[in-house]
Amino acid sequence: MHRQSGSNGANQICWDYFRLGSHPPGVSRAYNTRVGKSGSSEFHVASPSESLVEDIAGYAGFEEQPGRTVRRLEIPGPCPILVLTFGERLRVSAVGNRPTVTFVRSFLVGPGAAPAIVEYNGSLRCLEVELSPWATTSCFGPLDGLHGSVLPLEDLWQREARWLPERLAELPNWESRFALIDDVLGKKLSALKRLARPEIRWAWSEIKRLNGNIAIAQIARSVGWSSRHFVSRFREQTGLTPKAAARRFRFDRARRLVSDLAPALAEVALACGYSDQSHFTREFRELAGCSPATYRFARFADLPGIAADLAFERA
Repeated sequence: MHRQSGSNGANQICWDYFRLGSHPPGVSRAYNTRVGKSGSSEFHVASPSESLVEDIAGYAGFEEQPGRTVRRLEIPGPCPILVLTFGERLRVSAVGNRPTVTFVRSFLVGPGAAPAIVEYNGSLRCLEVELSPWATTSCFGPLDGLHGSVLPLEDLWQREARWLPERLAELPNWESRFALIDDVLGKKLSALKRLARPEIRWAWSEIKRLNGNIAIAQIARSVGWSSRHFVSRFREQTGLTPKAAARRFRFDRARRLVSDLAPALAEVALACGYSDQSHFTREFRELAGCSPATYRFARFADLPGIAADLAFERA
């Protein structure tokens, strides 16, 4: 998953490891992998090979053995996430009054996906990859069909969905697992490369750099396109409108600050460009499924992430 912030190793276990700031205290580097522990969870983080750094943000491997059923609230960010588990299937359910439930072993979290509850029983081993939008298009096809979805890998990669998790489970360590996924994705990207236009890559990077606090018309003028043409091309190549991407990046920054525990929620709202705390709370509930105050304190005692049972008990 990705780098954590917060007082008790507060990264999400499934979709979020690359987005939460610097790696947690106690993480050390071993070969090309950063390793750390949080309670009964162990995590390993690595960068892709040099040829893939523009397409893949990083790899993360997780092992958890709490010996009980775990229900974790997972909150997607702007970038698609590939999740490969080697073990029993996960129970993924949407947050809401009428949750839909999917049982999956490996899956892709599409752009703009809604928050979900991910449940496993006893133990978990999984590898996650944060992909750029253009890498996702290269590997899985047009993003329009992936928008807002959690898609079983069997529906996207029939052959690899069968053998890849099995092979990952057989390998002796995380370095070799990261090397395998690096090789698989590298071959797919090389064979199927659908290059994003440089204007779209630049626009995505600017929105990310500024945490979503930039006028879309300003970006369109910077690349020399009309606003309508820019929005159309951006959505075609990223699966999100520029406004939706900016909203996700702004929310990601807000969530990092909430995880840090120190700033007051009103200060977080102001720092991230929300009109007031009420606007911030409404936005947080829509994108996270719970209030920022609940998110801040509904944490596992022995695992990273947000305990779904606590989050919705407090909501």
